[in-house]
Amino acid sequence: LTFRGFDPQISSRSGITTRPAFFRRLIAPLDQAYADEVFAFDAMVIERFNATYARSEEARLVAFYEQLTEFLEFNRERLRLFAGNEAPVIAGRAAWSMVQHVQQLRSFLADQNDASLNGHMAIRDGAMADNITTLAGDLYPDKKIIIWAANIHVRHASEQTTWVFPTMGKWLAERFRDELYTIGIYPNRGQVSTGSRTVSAIEPAPDGTMEHLLMETRAPLMFLDLLHAPREAGTEWMFQATPTRDAELFTTGMRTVPIVPRDQYDGILLFDEVSAPRFLMR
Repeated sequence: LTFRGFDPQISSRSGITTRPAFFRRLIAPLDQAYADEVFAFDAMVIERFNATYARSEEARLVAFYEQLTEFLEFNRERLRLFAGNEAPVIAGRAAWSMVQHVQQLRSFLADQNDASLNGHMAIRDGAMADNITTLAGDLYPDKKIIIWAANIHVRHASEQTTWVFPTMGKWLAERFRDELYTIGIYPNRGQVSTGSRTVSAIEPAPDGTMEHLLMETRAPLMFLDLLHAPREAGTEWMFQATPTRDAELFTTGMRTVPIVPRDQYDGILLFDEVSAPRFLMR
């Protein structure tokens, strides 16, 4: 089992501190001076990086990481001779992802509700899809890949919802439809936590929602295959707009998002009761 990241966002403030040295080790055999320059610049960026810094230094950051991306791509075959196949590819995606992340933050600060192709969600999801496409095509073409992400990122037809940006799932469905099976994960009740570790209660799903309908089975855990379900009496709701609740909505004041389940997912995994994680403390 191999773990690989695909989100352009910085997901670990401690883990990211190893990146400057990774870049320097990779580049040094070709150009020691440039390797040292990349190490110094990347370390400085990591120390100062936040949304405000990204916006104020966007031009400088984009120029640097675009140049680094081009260097790594141009020299990929030479780098593979002494670093193997994976490291040059991962380094290239890391540099490219920084460009996307900077642009994503600029868009987020300009308008958090921008659901257009230039909005922060579209930038992020497009980058995630491109990174996964590289992993699937360049590094693991013969391997099974499991992608773990929120429903809002994996669903296929976000344009049918209140957030109309093209999702990662939309791009992956277009590129890998015959190889892809997307599962939406839904809770009925319990607790959910945000990335900031705020815990919120989930009340039992109200009447009229997909979760309430499925909970009529009284099953504590249910998997429902939508992809192969025929359209007939009893499954008609799968092909019609049906209110659902997404985990990220429990802290926003929104109660439901109408979706056509069959258009968004290939399957549904429903938990009667969920609990917030016990976070690791440093």
